[in-house]
Amino acid sequence: VICSFIIVSILSRKISDRYLIIVGLCFHLFAYIWMVSTLGNAKKTRWTLEEFLFGAFMVIIGLPFFIVSSASLYSKLLPVNIQGFGQGVRRSVASLSAIMGPLWAGAAFEMAPDFKFYPFYGVPLLLMVLILIMTLLSFSKLKEPSYISKPEVSKSSSNI
Repeated sequence: VICSFIIVSILSRKISDRYLIIVGLCFHLFAYIWMVSTLGNAKKTRWTLEEFLFGAFMVIIGLPFFIVSSASLYSKLLPVNIQGFGQGVRRSVASLSAIMGPLWAGAAFEMAPDFKFYPFYGVPLLLMVLILIMTLLSFSKLKEPSYISKPEVSKSSSNI
């Protein structure tokens, strides 16, 4: 996980945040497609811990690309006078989802007939597809404002 944060910090200097968001979404889409196809029907198919860990690993690798880059881009696109309010709303929604997600999953697990886990992986997959579609439709509007410039790397000169 730490390595993926380091990779994001290095790539964010060279690649725009909106492209890093797409990379993170692709990791998540791949992971959830993997989980739906291999782990969806646990009663009919015998799945192993390695298959589950591979899917979870792909989600964890994609998180820094998606979360850090979206927070960074969000702060660049918001006007300065509402930065605090906007980031507060973003964090409140994230905290609410961290509370409601496990509650929903626990209730759904109790009602899951015959150990079918399609809702557990299918709902996040559908949400990721929806987020990817919305991101691609608004991709041209997700540019950093022109007044925000990236720091230029100074070229060292041998004629000092």
